[in-house]
Amino acid sequence: TYPNINETVDDIMIFVTIESIDGVGGVLGSAGPCLYRTGTRFPVVGAMRLDSADVASLEASGLLEAVVLHEMAHVIGFGTMWTLPPSLLVDAGQASPYFPGVNAVTAFKANCCSGAQNYFNRVPVEGGGGPGTQDSHWRESAMGAELMTGYISLTANPLSAITVGSLRDMGYVVSSAFAD
Repeated sequence: TYPNINETVDDIMIFVTIESIDGVGGVLGSAGPCLYRTGTRFPVVGAMRLDSADVASLEASGLLEAVVLHEMAHVIGFGTMWTLPPSLLVDAGQASPYFPGVNAVTAFKANCCSGAQNYFNRVPVEGGGGPGTQDSHWRESAMGAELMTGYISLTANPLSAITVGSLRDMGYVVSSAFAD
């Protein structure tokens, strides 16, 4: 839920709450779109929750910015809008779901880990981890430390050209020049 909005939102409005989710170290946050624009279906309003038990330690360790950026990506549709037609998630709920978008696949083959060619025309999506992780993040075992896997890295959480390509596949106008 969100309050009445009596203004024009020309980009996106994100409501953020810091509340108890599950205690220290479990779920750090969650987020998604709430209201979509007619036509493009891009979100105009979204919500983000951060676990009050984790915020102070995330801030102290320098990881809070990465968590917020990760959740913002969910608000604009990463993993949360992949099943809207035309679907960009194949084999949802299975052990090996994948993202078939041509821009993300091209970036994955060019920039990812050894063995990326074995994934053919797909970017591997997390098939485990339970609700909130499964089917809405890149597969950790294939991507390693990347901003949009379901698990935060304590050393680096780069925004990859793969994630930027997935946003292009969703219809956003993006620049890969700023990918990490």
